Amino acid sequence: MRRGLVVALVASAALLAVPALAAEYHYVKVADIYLPTPRGHGDIVSYDPTNGMVYVSLKDDGLAVVDTRTQKVVHTIKDIPDPNANAFDANYVYVASAEGLPQGQSGANNGTGFGTVNQLVVIDKHTWQVVDRVDTKGTSPDAVTVGDGHVYVVSDDHNWIEAYSQGAHPQLQGVWHLYPQNINHWWLDTSDFCGPDVNWISDSRHEIYQTVDSYIEVVDSNNGTIKRHFDTHVKLTGKCGTKGTWLDEKNNRLWVATTTKAGGLWVMNPNTLQLIKKLPATNGKDQMSVDPGLGLVYTFGTNGFDAYDLNAMQHVAYVNTHVGVTHTGDIDTRTHAVYVYEGKRAALGVFCPVPGPGPNGDWAVGMTAACGAMPVAYGSSSYTVYFEFNKADLTADARKIVNQAAATAKHGTARIVVDGYTDLAGTAQYNLGLSQRRAAAVRAALVADGIAARRITIHGYGKTHPAVPTPDGVREPRNRRAVVLIGPAPTT
Repeated sequence: MRRGLVVALVASAALLAVPALAAEYHYVKVADIYLPTPRGHGDIVSYDPTNGMVYVSLKDDGLAVVDTRTQKVVHTIKDIPDPNANAFDANYVYVASAEGLPQGQSGANNGTGFGTVNQLVVIDKHTWQVVDRVDTKGTSPDAVTVGDGHVYVVSDDHNWIEAYSQGAHPQLQGVWHLYPQNINHWWLDTSDFCGPDVNWISDSRHEIYQTVDSYIEVVDSNNGTIKRHFDTHVKLTGKCGTKGTWLDEKNNRLWVATTTKAGGLWVMNPNTLQLIKKLPATNGKDQMSVDPGLGLVYTFGTNGFDAYDLNAMQHVAYVNTHVGVTHTGDIDTRTHAVYVYEGKRAALGVFCPVPGPGPNGDWAVGMTAACGAMPVAYGSSSYTVYFEFNKADLTADARKIVNQAAATAKHGTARIVVDGYTDLAGTAQYNLGLSQRRAAAVRAALVADGIAARRITIHGYGKTHPAVPTPDGVREPRNRRAVVLIGPAPTT
């Protein structure tokens, strides 16, 4: 999927104490970071430990850069059509732009015509400017990984890996054909089913662990030789078979996700590709990420993510985001925050592991950017109400959401905070008042539903803190909102 700077991750992990039992964790939600993209199927999420940024390949076009210290989108690089994977080194971010084959060619339904874009896009991490666009040899470039002095690009439409040099202007250094080759590979080297997908690279072993259809294969990262391969025989679906991989070099275990619940999560011997243990999966998965400091492996797919104890090889938790197309995510290895791409919400959900048992997915109030600064009290709920342009009265849908919030609040004495916001159209002074009126309207509705007014605090933030960053003056419906936070009960 992507290979971050493994040396940096291992070094930071060495400073952290590994808990005796990973199963002593559950997960609370601390933020939704709304992305400048339509709702739907985006792609890879990558955490960069060198600068604390998270890179998100957006739906249809562009890469978002999220600062984990502020939980805000700080850069959006556009004109990257159909971005798939992204990866990085010390100076650059590499993104696969994958419009695929022209429509109708070889039966393809994707693409936009004979002007389709299939490129490796290079972004300078110091200026956040695109410095090069390299046309790939194959179409629909999917996985991008960095290691062993190369940038490796995997083609969805072709059964091969392309090896490029690293740097501002990557140069093609080889095309490495994968197993199995079809009968017509001498003419057109494509896969028989969905083709190669995500992979993992080990610098120390000089090996790429590549998934292809139902296969896992080990490729020499210097010359492309296929050293060994194994057919898992997992059921192939429209989303393929084998998916995200990760090599646990300390325990000599290769972890392989699959696209079906029945396929599960495989733990294999990387030297022989024999199965060590098959673990349960709540549903089919795509991306795999690791928190070495807490000893946790994460897989992302469908509506949430699974967590596993990497040492005990046991399933720890399933966190349901209740949002469709939640198939990618990554981990901030400094704070242990889990960043999950919630496609149907067009947002990154941020979750924190909390020691001890408890429900998964509840909101926590008053969180800082670092999950390590967990408050003692958690388990709060959040409800978002949306407004029409320049309006502060509740729509029928908003009324239903307030009813749900009131029903939750009636079961305790928790403090309630209502924060009002506007989009970026209009003046700052006018929008401040409008946001306050929106918060007041929600408070009035909560009181009408039987919630004591003394429990409710309201704030108006106007044009500040937009859920979806836009230029000034832009009307964005997702920014016209009020957020109801029902926090923990006050202590006496």
